[in-house]
Amino acid sequence: MVKLGDRVSVGGYGAVVKYIGEVSGHPGVWVGVEWDNPERGKHNGVVKGVRYFETSSAKGGSLVNIHNVNPGVDLLTAISNRYADAVDENVFVVSSKAVELVGMQSTSKKQSDIFELKHIVLESCSVVEPPPESCAPFKKCITLNLFNNLLSQWKDIRRILKYFPKLRELVLRCFRY
Repeated sequence: MVKLGDRVSVGGYGAVVKYIGEVSGHPGVWVGVEWDNPERGKHNGVVKGVRYFETSSAKGGSLVNIHNVNPGVDLLTAISNRYADAVDENVFVVSSKAVELVGMQSTSKKQSDIFELKHIVLESCSVVEPPPESCAPFKKCITLNLFNNLLSQWKDIRRILKYFPKLRELVLRCFRY
């Protein structure tokens, strides 16, 4: 469930929720967002003379249908989605030619044990919060890339770091705080 102040992703672009509710003349629930990149916006929260929310720039906001809003996932879910989904087939079809993915099963098996990974790359995976408290530590991971995610508080970064005791490199570019 999305709430005011949440960091979200809409179409792969980061934003902050500023309004949730009805918009005159449009059915359904709408979410007013202030984009991380104000150039994506269309207005400042005023639509047809009605102020729904405020933005810090003149055109940094948009109203989007709630069904288009991705509220993000916790770190463990993002890692599982990225690495633990097993590859069911060893054949990949490109156009009309079949391509055999040699060794894909063993690679998939190695990656599926997420707690054995040494390098975890979660670029643009909509990570919005640390893993659940019950999560086991990632004792072998030395590199964690969280480039362009939805994390917004340093306390969440500190909470994430406690699950990575051997970490040597942390990538936080495009971190909005």
